[in-house]
Amino acid sequence: MDDGLSQAELARVTRASEASTSNMLKHLASGGWVERRRDQFDYRISRVYLSEKAITLRTAIEVECAVIDAELRDALEDGEAERLRALLRAAWEALGPGAQNMQSNTGIGIYDQPSPPGEL
Repeated sequence: MDDGLSQAELARVTRASEASTSNMLKHLASGGWVERRRDQFDYRISRVYLSEKAITLRTAIEVECAVIDAELRDALEDGEAERLRALLRAAWEALGPGAQNMQSNTGIGIYDQPSPPGEL
């Protein structure tokens, strides 16, 4: 969602190593999903931006999610939407620390797994 982050900033927000982040960015760039551009003030830093291909896909996904959200809200009765929101929040909170602990205990995260060039 934040175009123009550096590789180090992306590594920090994704909680992946800089090496894994570099590997992922190579794959994403070769698949046409991101573009790297030199920072205009510090040429040692390259900034990462979504490509037009990725922006188009993101827009289509956002539209589809909005449609699904509206359909789900229409299908739920009074109070059910808030209950669902509370359950999803609880699930997120329960899974968040577990996923972080799994990575720190094993030293391996989902971002450390190799993928073929051009694939997500």
